Amino acid sequence: MKVRFTDYTINYSLTKQELGAKYPEIKRPIGVFDPNEKMIFIAKGLTAVELESTLIHEIMEAINYDYGVGLTHHSKIDKLERALYQVLTDLDIRISEYVN
Repeated sequence: MKVRFTDYTINYSLTKQELGAKYPEIKRPIGVFDPNEKMIFIAKGLTAVELESTLIHEIMEAINYDYGVGLTHHSKIDKLERALYQVLTDLDIRISEYVN
Protein backbone atom coordinates (compact mmCIF):
# COMPACT_ATOMS: atom_id res chain seq x y z
CA MET A 1 0.00 0.00 0.00
CA LYS A 2 1.40 3.36 -0.96
CA VAL A 3 0.88 6.59 0.98
CA ARG A 4 2.42 9.62 -0.67
CA PHE A 5 5.94 8.38 -1.57
CA THR A 6 6.19 5.52 0.94
CA ASP A 7 5.29 1.89 0.35
CA TYR A 8 3.88 0.26 3.48
CA THR A 9 3.35 -3.44 4.03
CA ILE A 10 0.22 -4.57 5.86
CA ASN A 11 1.04 -7.48 8.13
CA TYR A 12 -1.75 -9.72 9.45
CA SER A 13 0.46 -12.44 10.96
CA LEU A 14 0.82 -11.38 14.63
CA THR A 15 -1.60 -12.11 17.46
CA LYS A 16 -2.76 -9.42 19.87
CA GLN A 17 -0.33 -10.83 22.44
CA GLU A 18 2.59 -10.70 19.98
CA LEU A 19 1.73 -7.12 19.03
CA GLY A 20 1.55 -6.24 22.73
CA ALA A 21 5.00 -7.73 23.31
CA LYS A 22 6.46 -5.91 20.28
CA TYR A 23 4.82 -2.58 21.19
CA PRO A 24 4.37 -2.55 25.00
CA GLU A 25 3.61 1.20 24.98
CA ILE A 26 0.34 0.57 23.13
CA LYS A 27 -2.55 -0.15 25.49
CA ARG A 28 -4.84 -2.06 23.11
CA PRO A 29 -2.60 -3.45 20.40
CA ILE A 30 -4.97 -4.71 17.71
CA GLY A 31 -3.39 -2.46 15.11
CA VAL A 32 -0.11 -0.57 14.91
CA PHE A 33 1.34 1.86 12.39
CA ASP A 34 5.14 1.69 12.50
CA PRO A 35 6.74 4.28 10.21
CA ASN A 36 10.26 3.02 11.01
CA GLU A 37 9.49 -0.47 9.72
CA LYS A 38 7.18 0.90 7.00
CA MET A 39 4.52 -1.48 8.29
CA ILE A 40 0.93 -1.54 9.40
CA PHE A 41 0.28 -4.44 11.73
CA ILE A 42 -3.27 -5.74 12.12
CA ALA A 43 -3.72 -8.48 14.71
CA LYS A 44 -4.86 -11.79 13.32
CA GLY A 45 -8.13 -13.27 14.50
CA LEU A 46 -10.14 -10.02 14.49
CA THR A 47 -13.77 -9.93 13.48
CA ALA A 48 -14.57 -8.31 10.12
CA VAL A 49 -15.78 -5.16 11.90
CA GLU A 50 -12.62 -4.96 14.06
CA LEU A 51 -10.39 -5.57 11.04
CA GLU A 52 -12.07 -2.90 8.91
CA SER A 53 -12.15 -0.30 11.65
CA THR A 54 -8.56 -0.97 12.70
CA LEU A 55 -7.23 -0.95 9.14
CA ILE A 56 -8.95 2.38 8.42
CA HIS A 57 -7.49 3.80 11.63
CA GLU A 58 -3.94 2.67 10.85
CA ILE A 59 -4.15 3.91 7.25
CA MET A 60 -5.22 7.28 8.61
CA GLU A 61 -2.19 7.19 10.94
CA ALA A 62 0.04 6.63 7.89
CA ILE A 63 -1.63 9.49 5.98
CA ASN A 64 -1.26 11.74 9.02
CA TYR A 65 2.43 10.85 9.30
CA ASP A 66 3.40 11.02 5.62
CA TYR A 67 1.52 14.21 4.85
CA GLY A 68 2.45 15.90 8.14
CA VAL A 69 -1.18 16.65 8.90
CA GLY A 70 -0.57 16.92 12.64
CA LEU A 71 -3.73 15.23 13.91
CA THR A 72 -3.60 13.95 17.48
CA HIS A 73 -4.13 10.24 17.90
CA HIS A 74 -6.86 9.91 20.45
CA SER A 75 -9.12 12.68 19.33
CA LYS A 76 -9.16 13.58 15.67
CA ILE A 77 -7.90 10.36 14.08
CA ASP A 78 -10.30 8.26 16.17
CA LYS A 79 -13.23 10.48 15.17
CA LEU A 80 -12.29 10.49 11.48
CA GLU A 81 -11.85 6.70 11.53
CA ARG A 82 -15.33 6.20 12.99
CA ALA A 83 -16.86 8.61 10.48
CA LEU A 84 -15.14 7.02 7.48
CA TYR A 85 -16.01 3.52 8.68
CA GLN A 86 -19.68 4.54 8.96
CA VAL A 87 -19.70 6.08 5.46
CA LEU A 88 -18.06 3.03 3.89
CA THR A 89 -20.42 0.70 5.73
CA ASP A 90 -23.46 2.74 4.67
CA LEU A 91 -22.22 2.50 1.07
CA ASP A 92 -21.83 -1.26 1.56
CA ILE A 93 -18.08 -1.09 0.96
CA ARG A 94 -16.55 -3.90 3.02
CA ILE A 95 -12.78 -3.59 3.27
CA SER A 96 -12.51 -7.05 4.83
CA GLU A 97 -13.47 -8.57 1.47
CA TYR A 98 -10.24 -7.22 -0.05
CA VAL A 99 -7.69 -8.20 2.59
CA ASN A 100 -6.04 -11.44 3.59
